Amino acid sequence: PAQTPPSQPTIPVEEVATQATQVTNLIRGFATNLAPNAEVETIRKFVPQVGADIALEFKSTTNILSRQPALDTLQAQDEIWQSRHAQLTAWLNVLTVRATGLQTALTELKKLQETCTKTRAAEETAKAPAPILEQIDTTIAAIAAAREPHQTQRDEILNLQGKVAEQLAACNTILAQIAGLQQKAVGGIFTPQNPPMWSGELRTRAMAAFFERLPEVTAS
Repeated sequence: PAQTPPSQPTIPVEEVATQATQVTNLIRGFATNLAPNAEVETIRKFVPQVGADIALEFKSTTNILSRQPALDTLQAQDEIWQSRHAQLTAWLNVLTVRATGLQTALTELKKLQETCTKTRAAEETAKAPAPILEQIDTTIAAIAAAREPHQTQRDEILNLQGKVAEQLAACNTILAQIAGLQQKAVGGIFTPQNPPMWSGELRTRAMAAFFERLPEVTAS
């Protein structure tokens, strides 16, 4: 059977004022640490253009690969797409860190809101003084107000993550195709009819040719 999640404890009435101050400090800390930063804004600004560029480059590279290009062309294409891959991977890491931080804040604020709501009901039942109930109400309202922008920002970050991940998938697809053609091209160079110079077969051929011509060399 599924386990029932543990209920949130209530705050003792004598600790309500102290807890309210701690919640205020926590909210302020989240707001400071999770404020929009330059890295995220840069990603948000350039993701649409990078997506459009990748779509065009994907089509162009696909056409190039369909013509079975030489190794130097494959190397050039590989460098282009590896650069794209590195940029998008860095962006995805930035967004993941930010999304994780926002989710942590939202989870903590939700727990605090549930605790305060349960405390409010318990203290009202216990006929707590009105100032205590008002302080709890103020704390609950502050938590709700803090959660909203974090929720909005988290949703925006997740949306950006999805776009970057889609672009990264395109890079992986092209890089895999390039790698396959590179292996095929190298394999074509070193066929049984044309082995690498360091192969035992080529050395055997060279020795056989030498001994075959040795009588001619000696006679001359």
